[in-house]
Amino acid sequence: MPNPASKTLFAKWSLLLISVLSIMAGTVLAPALPIIQEAFTGHANVEVLTRLVQTMHALFIVIAAPFAGAASDRFGRKKLLIFALGLYALSGVSGYFAGSLTLLLLGRALLGIAVAICVTTSTALIADYFEGQERAGMMGLQMAVTTIGAVVCLGLGGYLADIGWRQPFLIYLYAALLIPLAVIVLWEPVRHRVVQQSAANLSGRWLIAIVLVVTFLGNIVMYSIAVQMPFYLKSDFQLGGFESGLVIASGTVFATVASLFYGQFRKRSAYPTMFATSFMLMGIGFLLVAWADSVPVVMAGLCLTGSSAGLQMPTLNNWLTDMASSASRGKVLGALTTAIFLGQFVSPLVLTPLLAWLSYSPFFAFIGCVMLLVWIGLLLTRRYLGRLTHEAEEQNRLGESVRARDKIPDAG
Repeated sequence: MPNPASKTLFAKWSLLLISVLSIMAGTVLAPALPIIQEAFTGHANVEVLTRLVQTMHALFIVIAAPFAGAASDRFGRKKLLIFALGLYALSGVSGYFAGSLTLLLLGRALLGIAVAICVTTSTALIADYFEGQERAGMMGLQMAVTTIGAVVCLGLGGYLADIGWRQPFLIYLYAALLIPLAVIVLWEPVRHRVVQQSAANLSGRWLIAIVLVVTFLGNIVMYSIAVQMPFYLKSDFQLGGFESGLVIASGTVFATVASLFYGQFRKRSAYPTMFATSFMLMGIGFLLVAWADSVPVVMAGLCLTGSSAGLQMPTLNNWLTDMASSASRGKVLGALTTAIFLGQFVSPLVLTPLLAWLSYSPFFAFIGCVMLLVWIGLLLTRRYLGRLTHEAEEQNRLGESVRARDKIPDAG
């Protein structure tokens, strides 16, 4: 059962405010990328390296997330989270003082390690503190707060980028403000170790593998908004950093709306259906961006991709959490974090070369069509995914009941 203290206002909002750190890692710098590229004009491979400044943290999230998840399961979540908040603030603000692209990339690498720990432990704590519909509501609220943070970060990052390319890095000091809150209001939940592996766990593992692969592919495409969109808006619509930030932020408004209603969607739709729907919205959104002849049409497309994110992320967190025992949630959420940010890191490496022979409109049309194909594939297999989900949930529920009855605590 959830710890009653988890229902306190401060505990809930401390976790929600910490969740903002994941989206902040990338959105803060998105409007500043063209300016950073101009600041280092003449540097070898400056176009690729500038985009890596935006995504280097994602590579190290990929590397660190599995270890962060396992460590949180083994040693506990709270202390690890507090350490990560300090590392986040220091590594994030280091970009303000960096004198070269190499130092910028080093700071972003350390930021990635901090993000991996923050994302994994904060989401695992939400899963530990809450159950059932209450957990679904919190996951939706987590995404809503995250997307609101993205709007603020894009707008503020764009405003500061127009002052100078270094200024947006100061926003990362936000993490330092969360340390006292985490120390005071969070606690280590009681978890139970896994005493046996049943054959039914195979259903959960197979389902998790499928979902993670699709999530990886989806994030390659979704992150083109952060990496490629500022350049598109500058070249085709002559928008500056602040204006680009506001346009990109329009999508996050709809992500917020979708995530706020996630709990209601969950009552009416199964996980496979909601997951498939998110890719339909993503595909249509990118096609609108491709066909846009004005900024409002671009914003309409981004509103659909934002709605996709607002639906997809709570679905993934709830779906995979239901597949995992309390003692292995960190590992599973670490794997999800790896899939998401591996897609983000790979995104410029895979998609930027396409722009060498495609203009922006055909580029966005192509990736929109790919997402619609993914949607069709998920629709065709949703009954199979639903059956795997049911089998895994039933077996996991049975296992949790046995462990709770026998009061077998986690070894950590």
